[in-house]
Order: sequence, then structure tokens, then C-alpha cells
Amino acid sequence: MVPEGLLNYLALLGWSLSADRDVFSSRELVEAFDVRDVNPNPARFDLKKCEAINAEQIRLLPPQEFRDRLVPYLADVYPDPAGEVAQAPLVSAPVYADLTAREQAVLDQAAPLIQTRIQLLRESREMLGFLLVSDEELTARLTDDRAVARLRDSAPAVLDAGIAALASLEPGQWTAARIEELLREAIVEGTGMPGEKASSLVLPLAPCVWPSPGVRSLRRCSSRWRSWGRPCLSRLRSLRERLG
Repeated sequence: MVPEGLLNYLALLGWSLSADRDVFSSRELVEAFDVRDVNPNPARFDLKKCEAINAEQIRLLPPQEFRDRLVPYLADVYPDPAGEVAQAPLVSAPVYADLTAREQAVLDQAAPLIQTRIQLLRESREMLGFLLVSDEELTARLTDDRAVARLRDSAPAVLDAGIAALASLEPGQWTAARIEELLREAIVEGTGMPGEKASSLVLPLAPCVWPSPGVRSLRRCSSRWRSWGRPCLSRLRSLRERLG
């Protein structure tokens, strides 16, 4: 929860800036608030609305500030509040300036892709994790029972189409642009699925393991595709066999 989002929502519990506007800045709140306008009736905390307001405030953040605020969550400074997930740091430091050059490059390119897609900053771990973990961990995710359990019913058909498309690539063709073109033709157009639904299943390397920011995210990890190449295809085939 960003401070702007929580403050915005709490201010709405018994008060409003105007009848048709729920999202406002802290400065606007300070300038407009008058205790005489507060409704004395009891208010109920609505978590879903709070998170929705938070998402709106996240979208209003300047891109670089949004990127920088993701880093502590990626560094696991703030563990899972429910305590249900044993997390590990995805980056080497809790501050953007102290990250490695590669980590900074990944966030510079990938953070803008998720700014309009998340409600809470900690969701960035799920959406950007595949770009930040080692190849070994990414491979392990493909055979993790919990990851496989998250596959959707349509995953076999999507994997079949994706594997068939990628099998046609020669070693020098594992580039982001070519892979995106093939997957669009085979999955989005070939299966008739909406683009975002299909891409969330197979991109970029660990289908159904991490929810990705979408097809465009493929361009942000082209070096990983090139380094995996046909070994990646073999792993996808193994995953498909597990599904029967």
C-alpha cells in the first residue's frame, strides 16, 4: 500500500472532495479538508475499495518514482503479510541506486509495463520475478508442483501451439522480435484467445509460473531467450508431458 493510496482512502471514510471524485492528491486533501464537512455516521473499511484507490494512486506516480518504490518489495524488505509464502530477495539491494547494472536495466524497461496493471506494489514480485531470478531457479519453477497446479485448463492447447511454433526456430533465430511474431501467430491468432490471456499463459519462459506483464514484456528479456534457445524448448516439452 502506498502512503498516498491509504491516506486517500481513509479520507473518504466520512468525507469527500467532491461528489464525483474519489482520487485526489495529499495537497488537494489538505487544501480542501474541513472538519465541519465530515459525516458523523459510522464508516466501514472496505479493503477492495482501498486497494482500488491505491491502484489509482500508483498509476499517478512518476515512472521513476514508481520504479524506485518497487525495489524494497523485490528485495523482500517487506515479507508476505499473510506469512503464506516463503519469499527470497529477487534483487541484490533494497535501493535502486545500489542495484547491479543488469538489475537496473531490467527495472528501467520492465517497470513501466506493470504500472497500470497492479494494485499493490508487492504484486511486482509475481510480475517481474521471471526477469530477475537465475536460469536455474526459472528451470526449477517449471517442474514445481505448486506452479503446475496453477496452470489453467487451456494450458495444454496453448503449450502445444507454442511448442510447435518455437520448434521451427534455428539457433540464430531466438530473438525477441521473432519469438513474439511466432507466438502471436500460433497462440493469439491460432487458438483465437485474447492476446493478454494467451500471453499470460506462456510468456516469456515459464508458462503459467509467473503472470507476465504481457506480450510486450518479451522484448525486455531477449538475451534470456537467446541463451536458453532449444534447451528452453525441451523444458516446455517436459512440462507438456506432465500435463498428459
